[in-house]
Amino acid sequence: MPNREAHNLALWLRRWREEATLAEAGDLPDPLPADVPAPSLPPEVHPFDSFGVWASDIRLLNPWLVRDVRRPLYFAVLGEWLDGLWLIAPFARFPEPATVGEWNTGRGETDSRQDPLAVLCLWNAHTVPFEVVSQSWFIDTLNEKEMENAWEVFRHVSTGKPLPSHLTERVGPPLYHPSDPRHEYLAEEVAGLRPLGRMAEEHVSRLEEVTGTIPVLAESETQDQLVESTLGRPELALAGEAATSGGGVTLKLRVPELGVRVTFRQDSRGERVVAKVTTLADSATLTYKLDGGAVMRGGKVVGKFSNGRAEFKAAALSGQFGLRDRKGAPLVVEMESPT
Repeated sequence: MPNREAHNLALWLRRWREEATLAEAGDLPDPLPADVPAPSLPPEVHPFDSFGVWASDIRLLNPWLVRDVRRPLYFAVLGEWLDGLWLIAPFARFPEPATVGEWNTGRGETDSRQDPLAVLCLWNAHTVPFEVVSQSWFIDTLNEKEMENAWEVFRHVSTGKPLPSHLTERVGPPLYHPSDPRHEYLAEEVAGLRPLGRMAEEHVSRLEEVTGTIPVLAESETQDQLVESTLGRPELALAGEAATSGGGVTLKLRVPELGVRVTFRQDSRGERVVAKVTTLADSATLTYKLDGGAVMRGGKVVGKFSNGRAEFKAAALSGQFGLRDRKGAPLVVEMESPT
């Protein structure tokens, strides 16, 4: 085993042994009881964010759906699948990847509070019906690069496609020995998410019992209020570049119901756009009121807001586009100043 793989395995084994010590001392939380109906959410708990689920979402699953899992189960939405199913992947128990199917996102490397989102388990991805995804709370989003990496690892473990070189050091070491404790870990993780597989099987069985097509709410079925965009137009980008040293094009939109201003700034080459969400009262004060919301063009999501920001390819914002809040509802927007 190469030195890097041996080092990473040692880190993972330390976490495994620490958990075993806690289990022996009775300090791990008990599983939720299997013979008790799932209770309603108490008033002090925020309702599920069940509308406006999109690929790249990071969400926290209703614990009563996976009662044997002894940790808050965060998962990433990789995308819509077939027959109304969605492909999701859980985040790992430990902030070190266990196998080649677990990818270190880098989120826990500078902030230990991000440890629950440090490792994504693509080997344990599941297709689940929307009724599962909808019983969750929105937490964050994977950015464009993170989504690309997640799909690369998923394709690697599901089809054998070779990993790109930049990811080979971001996944865990391969399994060699039959008595490696990671076999036990994998079996426990599979068992914990087995209820999701049963729900997917029930969903497919229901589809087989009916005839015709079951309607699925499409992104385009909601009427967006569209604004005319000055972004993604090469002739304006070139004009801006010639006029100033900084170049670029800026578009500002007001969202009165949220009290925010969204400023889109396109680079001087007309290739990339960065959007920043600030308060209407102060354009220097970043706000997160639009986090989880999306930019819509042609009935499709072309970008999502996270941490008060979003990034786009400029061409994705050409023509007309609209905004939706984190629940998928169209927002009323006012153009402030195209420049």
